[in-house]
Amino acid sequence: MGRTYLVVRCPHCGNVMVVLASKRFTCRFCGKESSVAGSQVLFTTNDARRAREVAANIKERARERG
Repeated sequence: MGRTYLVVRCPHCGNVMVVLASKRFTCRFCGKESSVAGSQVLFTTNDARRAREVAANIKERARERG
């Protein structure tokens, strides 16, 4: 059984990142700890590469809307 990767949006700063599925994660941008249940989960997969691609696409679309 493989790992589950989540693309989440930090509820504190809005940063989009890939995290391993667990109950809590620490934002790599603002450093605050959050629960997955209290965060917006944008995508779930067992493929790390696919999770990174989705996160990059979400960030690119956000930059384009600027």
